[in-house]
Amino acid sequence: MPCGAQMTHSLVCPDTVSRVSSVLNRNTRQFGKKHLFDQDEETCWNSDQGPSQWVILEFPQRVCVSQLQIQFQGGFSSRRGCLEGSQGSEALGKIVDFYPEDNNSLQTFPVPAADVDRLKVTFEDATDFFGRVVIYHLRVLGEKDRQKVGHGLTEGCGGTGQPAASPWGRTGASQPWNLDGGSTRTGKHTPLPEHSWEDRGPHPRNLNFP
Repeated sequence: MPCGAQMTHSLVCPDTVSRVSSVLNRNTRQFGKKHLFDQDEETCWNSDQGPSQWVILEFPQRVCVSQLQIQFQGGFSSRRGCLEGSQGSEALGKIVDFYPEDNNSLQTFPVPAADVDRLKVTFEDATDFFGRVVIYHLRVLGEKDRQKVGHGLTEGCGGTGQPAASPWGRTGASQPWNLDGGSTRTGKHTPLPEHSWEDRGPHPRNLNFP
């Protein structure tokens, strides 16, 4: 059966190794990468500033990726993303570009079926002035334990190669999140001056910046 033809499952497991580009103020306890996958509605990965941010996932076995789900904090999202993958010691190759909306909903992006054991998700053109990204959930869906087959990857993000299939449109599926008896995530952060980061305090979603 072709890659992507079966029912999809979550591919991130306890043995999946993850890395991120940065963590706000190096506070990994409050804003670290583990919060991307903990299924907790109140925690998030909050990057530091920079021109782009990224997440790398190394799976314990070959997987076939067919969907990517991301929930940003509105005002701290990315206007453009790039998904890359590789097998074994190969260099990363572009799978597809995607274009998130700047909101608080869980967005779902279909992925041209790709057999990989390493993924890199790059977030570019951040809506935050300083390039910070806030993500509550990052989910990679597909099939595990696939046989090694060709996956048609091209050059990486920023290269001249083209995706293995046509790029995604702006078709992220929205899923509202109602918390505390009906309140919803609608507030956006107001960008702070660069030297005010140390004063940001607790979880960004619970702040009303001046």
